[in-house]
Amino acid sequence: MLLVYLGKLWTPQSYIISDKGITIVRIIGRVVIFRKEIESIEIKSGISLAGQLFGSGGVAGYYGKFILDNGKKITLYCTRIDKVVLIRTKTKVYGISPENIEDFYQKYDPANW
Repeated sequence: MLLVYLGKLWTPQSYIISDKGITIVRIIGRVVIFRKEIESIEIKSGISLAGQLFGSGGVAGYYGKFILDNGKKITLYCTRIDKVVLIRTKTKVYGISPENIEDFYQKYDPANW
């Protein structure tokens, strides 16, 4: 039971879009994906994980480094993986799961950045 509570500390609480980039808010620390690094963003209906390199995948959400079915690596900050926003940067692929994915996607407008 203690592990579930500890896991919640790293579970994403919210996501913020700003001029700086996309901030993933967690109880323990924030993660910023800088705007200048983002190459593309897309909505993906579900992702299939082949393995876990580091992190947690389960009750407290999905956060950490994982391997997708296609063998590529992804860093997840998700509460669920049935519908995910994929963020590709020059060096990484991130997966996040905002509560309202379509609203989040509309707020992200690369033309305004």
